[in-house]
Amino acid sequence: MKFRVERDVLAEAVAWAARTLPARPPVPVLAGLMLDARDGDG
Repeated sequence: MKFRVERDVLAEAVAWAARTLPARPPVPVLAGLMLDARDGDG
């Protein structure tokens, strides 16, 4: 799958997610990042 996203938008979202999680989360899956892609602009 390929997708396009503005670098600043993605960087801001990743930074926000990183701030909300502890350095060593109790559940390893919480160390990942899930992307939800949809058709369209919204």
